[in-house]
Amino acid sequence: MKFCSHCGKEIENDFSFCSSCGKSLTLDENVQTPQIMPQNPINPKSNPIKKFIRQVGIGKIIVAILIIVGIVFLINIISKPSIIGTWIGDDIANFEWTFTEDGTLIGMTYAGGSKNTPATYTISGNQLEIRYKLLTNWHSTVYKYKINGNKLILIDEMYGQINTFTKK
Repeated sequence: MKFCSHCGKEIENDFSFCSSCGKSLTLDENVQTPQIMPQNPINPKSNPIKKFIRQVGIGKIIVAILIIVGIVFLINIISKPSIIGTWIGDDIANFEWTFTEDGTLIGMTYAGGSKNTPATYTISGNQLEIRYKLLTNWHSTVYKYKINGNKLILIDEMYGQINTFTKK
């Protein structure tokens, strides 16, 4: 695209006179080819994120992120109270349950059964599932559980019962 140097109107490449002002056009003097300059040139070296990555290095950034994630993970593990240990029931029966690290529950009693009814437990999120053997069959009860300091609260939503225990 070319423009007349006298009036600024756009002209065809093969014209010798401007069709708008009628002035004579010569390639050297009167015809100008505009140069388009970007309004806001982007300098990749001035990008602060790229500059930071270039100075620090991607490897160090990844190591820093992994360290932060690890610290958060450890804080969550350390701050979460454990069910492992012996808990004494707060109701009239005052029975004891001992949760072991291997998933065994010791001290389970049910409906006139012996104090050492075979039982196991698993935890998933805020749910505690207790499996116990009553006579010849295995049964299961799922509780929502919460540990509040030295208190264990078991909520049996099926029967609407709430059992509380104190850590021994």
